[in-house]
Amino acid sequence: MTILVVEDAPVSRENFKDVLEDAGYDVVTVGNKKDALTWLKNNTPILVSLDIELPNHEGDKKINKEAGNQIFHEIDSNIPVIFVTDQSDERDEIMGFRMGAADYIPKPVNLTIYQCRIERLIRNQINIVPNNENPTIIGSLLVDRMKETVSWKGQILEKPQLTLREKDILCLLIEKPDKVRTYQELKLGSVQENSSVSKHVSNMIAKFKSIDSEFKQILNIAAKGYKYKTDE
Repeated sequence: MTILVVEDAPVSRENFKDVLEDAGYDVVTVGNKKDALTWLKNNTPILVSLDIELPNHEGDKKINKEAGNQIFHEIDSNIPVIFVTDQSDERDEIMGFRMGAADYIPKPVNLTIYQCRIERLIRNQINIVPNNENPTIIGSLLVDRMKETVSWKGQILEKPQLTLREKDILCLLIEKPDKVRTYQELKLGSVQENSSVSKHVSNMIAKFKSIDSEFKQILNIAAKGYKYKTDE
């Protein structure tokens, strides 16, 4: 799942990228209208974070709302867009929502709120038609997709909870317990390296072990991938 971040301020661009990558997403960043439109011609993000005031091209010192508007109108209407702007005027916010923005956040941006809003939008996007309304129970593991919770031995993983990418990997592993899922499968259509998959899995295992030090259900199969082992 790739998020496109369109932001002309280099520091903000890197901050947005870092917080979203830490949450388990693939992130592409661009800083102007030309680069954004070029990327969108050949790629489909799951969400776009769009600064609506941008330069037209690299090296352009002038920023304008028309650049952001042009990018917005080139984005598929099924893809949620969160507007990020220096403008905190209510009229701009109302205009953004009337244009079709999924959300609107003024600068300076609180990164925790930014991450939470994006995760909410992506959850809504993924769960428009739930694949399975019933919880999945495998031994001591319970995954409730409707409540968006994961429990182990009756205890919900809350602090810290699994990221969306970690939940996606876990759900793939438990679709067929004891079956090896390859690195390619666990990339879930992204272009990340095998080491990135391993990092997500390692972080997920650490969260399970924070409530049960004996957790040993997710196994690495050398040079192949991972599997979820059913309880003995």
